[in-house]
Amino acid sequence: MVGRGTYSGSKEETLSRITEAELAAIYIPSLKAIPEVINSPLRKDEHPSFRVYSPDGVKVRYYDYATGESGGIIDFVMNLYSCSYNEALERIDRDIAGYGKSIPVRCEKGNALSIKRDNTDFQIRSSRREWEEWDIEYWKSYGVPFNWLKHADIYPISYIFIISENGYIKTVKADKYAYTFIERKDGKVSEKVYQPFNKDGMKWRSGHDSSVWDLWTKLPERGDMLIITSSRKDALCIWANTGIPSVSLQSENALIKPQVMDELKGRFNRIYLLYDNDFDKEKNHGREDGIKLASIFNIKQIEIPDIYRAKDPSDLYKKWGGKTLRQVIKFLTSY
Repeated sequence: MVGRGTYSGSKEETLSRITEAELAAIYIPSLKAIPEVINSPLRKDEHPSFRVYSPDGVKVRYYDYATGESGGIIDFVMNLYSCSYNEALERIDRDIAGYGKSIPVRCEKGNALSIKRDNTDFQIRSSRREWEEWDIEYWKSYGVPFNWLKHADIYPISYIFIISENGYIKTVKADKYAYTFIERKDGKVSEKVYQPFNKDGMKWRSGHDSSVWDLWTKLPERGDMLIITSSRKDALCIWANTGIPSVSLQSENALIKPQVMDELKGRFNRIYLLYDNDFDKEKNHGREDGIKLASIFNIKQIEIPDIYRAKDPSDLYKKWGGKTLRQVIKFLTSY
């Protein structure tokens, strides 16, 4: 049962002097409008997963996608200050008396689940967990050390939230090995979930649109070489072990805008395209897609030689080690 403080007024009398939207703006300074999804004020939250909304355009409520917690504005104050119901009302009464001005905040009717689209049919959000030894060992076995995981905005996760266009949220428990890749393009944050051992069609689940480049924001302003690969794992494997900056598109058949390639050519002296060598398939899609794209932009297409029986750089590292990876990449980029 919620404890009671010494407050002697009433909720109705206190809230008659201020709207719930204005009250929310006092206790959530980052709030610019309602409804809005923001970083949670109640816990450490490095990406927006806390929705403030109004079911009727008057009352204000919140919903936390990561924890499932919800409540009204008084519940929020109770959680924010770890106080009782009456103590929350007493604090509100005192705070609004001393505030002395109205807080302009737009408040529109909306539900807890509706969320603005980001150029995809759905959005992906996730609940992060702490790094475990098996996580670090998994990535290390593919040539990606822990400091590069942090640099690349890769995090282990425990739950996946798939938010459809109409606002429906499907919550999925993540695999033991499950990670989110964060990208920030044009001020928008999007996620891509990677579960390497998943057999249920959830190995990849992406909220990135086709224009997003993995690791683009990590590139140096200028450099001698750049390698474009087919995955973030491969790009990190190359970069961490050879020092050659690397990026990846969302798929091997993704198109590159001419102006984007012009920008890259202006920043790097040599650009190589290293897609998968699907040596064990009837049709080598990686090779065909790589040759086609390289010819369009007059850049060099390279691939892991068949002799190594490894389709990509991270696979090569896992099978042959870092020394062989460095030797192969040095050879491929020497002409």
